[in-house]
Amino acid sequence: MGVWLGGKLYDLQGDYILVWWIGVGIGAFSAIVHLPSRETRMTLQAA
Repeated sequence: MGVWLGGKLYDLQGDYILVWWIGVGIGAFSAIVHLPSRETRMTLQAA
């Protein structure tokens, strides 16, 4: 829906400012969601 929605919002608003701010919001939300995740190194045992 990304390109289609961006074009639709451009047709409605006449510019890409709203589309840009939606992208910023999605990026910030993604960063916040991934903050609590912790990566740990897994050790592999020989077979």
